[in-house]
Amino acid sequence: IILSFIFVKLALKPVKELAESAAVLAEQSEIGVLPNIPTNDEFGYLTETLNDLLHKAGQSMETLELFAANVSHELKTPLALMHSEISLLQKKFDSEHQHSYDLLAEEVDRMQTLIENLLVISNSQQPYNPLLSDIWLQDFISDEAGRIQRIFRSKNIHFDFSEVQSSKVKADIYLLQLVFDNILRNAILYSPANSTISISTLLADDTVSIEVSDTGPGIAESELLKIMKPFVRGKLSAQEGMKGSGLGLSIAGWAIDLLGGSLELKNTTPHGLHVSMKLPHPSIKS
Repeated sequence: IILSFIFVKLALKPVKELAESAAVLAEQSEIGVLPNIPTNDEFGYLTETLNDLLHKAGQSMETLELFAANVSHELKTPLALMHSEISLLQKKFDSEHQHSYDLLAEEVDRMQTLIENLLVISNSQQPYNPLLSDIWLQDFISDEAGRIQRIFRSKNIHFDFSEVQSSKVKADIYLLQLVFDNILRNAILYSPANSTISISTLLADDTVSIEVSDTGPGIAESELLKIMKPFVRGKLSAQEGMKGSGLGLSIAGWAIDLLGGSLELKNTTPHGLHVSMKLPHPSIKS
């Protein structure tokens, strides 16, 4: 019995090594290969076959990322031109057609955002070194919110900035814009027309949080954990015909991770979603 146990344990050792190596690969963002098992038996053949599959999968992923990046770049120029021409038409024609031009501008902006998100997703596997600078949150929030508000002017969304404090953080401006813009766009997109979105900041000894609360449908509790994955949309939003690509929150999560912060989502009563963007950098009151 003892000899049989030893024999089985030795025979299954390559399987254990494969399982442990596969577990390590599963934690990595890039597709790697399994260590070769220098044997001529079934285990060696299995490892070789799996590595061939992983190599082909890696090539396919690179091809898809390159395709997404190339297509996105090609689409950005005509969309920017369309947006510019629509802006000129809005100034030249009377208010009778203003609503139609607003809708066109909103749809073009939505396509531009989707393309930018696809570019971020395609480049998210590449190393990114954050470039830290001093950012005054009060000015940052006001500028970004105002810009997005103009894009969605047809919804007549209002912002409550009364709880935004004057504070400064050290962060990468590009990453912070990715997080805040995607969160705020979602809040506007899923909020009813003529509603108010509350934006506030919370200061602690070593963290600062940007809080965004809307009055939309919220997210089902069972979906809160998986909603951060790419292309995942809440069932309630899909049922109500809400527009969206399912990329915004995943990109916001990617960016906040690079900033060393965290993103927390929770439903509010009676309805709505509250998003907390926590940054680890010390804040300095003015």
